[in-house]
Amino acid sequence: MHILQCNPKYYPLQLDEKYPHVLERIVKLWNKSSGEDYLNDLLKPTYSGGRHQREGFPEKVWDEIFFLLTLYKKPRPKPIEENDTSKDKESGIFSFLINAFAGSKAK
Repeated sequence: MHILQCNPKYYPLQLDEKYPHVLERIVKLWNKSSGEDYLNDLLKPTYSGGRHQREGFPEKVWDEIFFLLTLYKKPRPKPIEENDTSKDKESGIFSFLINAFAGSKAK
């Protein structure tokens, strides 16, 4: 099922269906300082993380990732550092994305 619980109209459906592991990683990194770097790397035709060359994502998936990057750059609570083990560190993305998806796409 869907990782995020938001309006289906704004849900990154293609990303979830074709690359669920990528969406899961975005969720895990959402409130971390490395989240923006990860999203930027995903938008490059080849991933710069030391792994093999990649062709990039289909256009609809790329658009969804770009939209998530746009949301990531919006003001929100301070990023949580990588070594933080609190259980609440992922919860911020859910309320933020639910509100942001509804507000950003409605314009």
